[in-house]
Amino acid sequence: MWTDGCAKLAPRQMVALRSQATAASLRDTIGFLAGEDAVAAVAAVLEHAIDDVDAAGRILFAALRAQPRMTDPYGRLWRAAAAVREHRGDSHLAACVAAGLDPVRMGVLSEVWVGYQVGEYTATRAWPGSTHTAAVARLEADGMLADGQLTDAGKAFRDTIEAATDRAQDALLAAVGDDLDAVVEQTDAWSQRCVEAGAFPPDIRKRAAG
Repeated sequence: MWTDGCAKLAPRQMVALRSQATAASLRDTIGFLAGEDAVAAVAAVLEHAIDDVDAAGRILFAALRAQPRMTDPYGRLWRAAAAVREHRGDSHLAACVAAGLDPVRMGVLSEVWVGYQVGEYTATRAWPGSTHTAAVARLEADGMLADGQLTDAGKAFRDTIEAATDRAQDALLAAVGDDLDAVVEQTDAWSQRCVEAGAFPPDIRKRAAG
């Protein structure tokens, strides 16, 4: 699909079209709840925060932050929220790697941790069957997984990774500052509307797994 798309449009054009379409979709979805001024105010807080933190080692975050800032307030909100998401996502990958995990074991631990069955989510990542089987076997041998469930040791290990990921957001949360509670309250309501409209996955496990 990527190859076919690149034969029709340059990547920059695809990014621009995606940005325009997403901004328009967000406006249609939450516009009756949030006017331009309210959306722009939240976007400004998030933009200030992402500009204020270090991007070292956070590849997706750095790439999103480097994109030209959109003029549409709904586009600004989407882009800033995406950058916040990837700041945490990059931090989570770093925590997983620091804990000695490879990508497949990362996925298996996370899917079971959020409530999926083994393979229910990781099977969508297109890992070869033998690679997935080996990852599960390694987790079982390491005492992290038994009968498709996290052991106490596995849960403690995965909880440690989550805690490290959370700590890596301290600078970003500090940059949001006193506006944090208000921003969370507003974006939580807007996000719920996106779920109700079918723009976000209704399954909370899917949202937790990324």
